[in-house]
Amino acid sequence: MEPTPTPSASRTGPDAELGGDADGDRVAVVVGFDPGPGSLTALVAAVDFTRRLSARLVVVHAVAVEDYPVDPDAEEWEFGAHEVLVAERAAAVGALEGCGVPWSFHAWHGDPVHVLARAADEVDALMIVVGAHPDSWRHLLERLGSPSVAHRLLHRTTRPVLVVGHHTRHGLRTDG
Repeated sequence: MEPTPTPSASRTGPDAELGGDADGDRVAVVVGFDPGPGSLTALVAAVDFTRRLSARLVVVHAVAVEDYPVDPDAEEWEFGAHEVLVAERAAAVGALEGCGVPWSFHAWHGDPVHVLARAADEVDALMIVVGAHPDSWRHLLERLGSPSVAHRLLHRTTRPVLVVGHHTRHGLRTDG
């Protein structure tokens, strides 16, 4: 299933569209963003690479079931999902504020692997950056049934995939 833009898709930052504007001529780095613990670490690393390469950053969130409230019959179900997406976008915007690189934020429905691969193809990205899950028993048990996004990306795309460990330092530098 191909990812499609949703009404809740957000585009923030110097890049108005995925394909580009004035910064569309720059090399792009795509980074996956979700509320998980490895996501901020991956974002920090992606900003660092983007700055060093004088590139542009394309932050991509795959809207998943986890973004929606538990009870789909609840009156506020769609509003609750919208609020979750707004909060995730605000977290990305807050982390990227003042980072000194051109960036955009996009949210699409679909499997994270397909969403990230498609975004990378559309912008001809140099690489895709994703965060690693912490080595906890809970995460290991969750992964028994399905491989990680990083592992699946390696089999879905010909682009390099950078997996950032969760022990990498946090904090975006704003100096060059």
